[in-house]
Amino acid sequence: MSRFRNYFLDLEQRDPIIKEINKQDISLASVNSLSQLVAEGNTVAFSGLGTKMARGMGELGVLTGQDIKRYVRSGRLDRGAGDTLSKWLRGKPTQATQKEISQIVNAIQDTFKSKFQPIVTGK
Repeated sequence: MSRFRNYFLDLEQRDPIIKEINKQDISLASVNSLSQLVAEGNTVAFSGLGTKMARGMGELGVLTGQDIKRYVRSGRLDRGAGDTLSKWLRGKPTQATQKEISQIVNAIQDTFKSKFQPIVTGK
């Protein structure tokens, strides 16, 4: 049992694909936590949400303000305007955008799990 556990720990540390999947998965897991804080009204948590979302989606290097906005702003004109107004008044996006962010995170986490399993089992 110990050899089996050590094998998988070693595999996680050596395999660059697994390392990257784990990094992105950690960022996305923190997005869920931050999203809950944002829903409760924490305006500071929303500031970190965009950065974590960008990292979880695979952005590398230095992130610009535009990079961050791309992941936490709706593409719909009416919802984007609503998000801007909501951020000015309440410090967070509309509930519809928050729900979309959560849906994206859940879909990506499911994808990570499905990619990770074949790498570990070799199938």
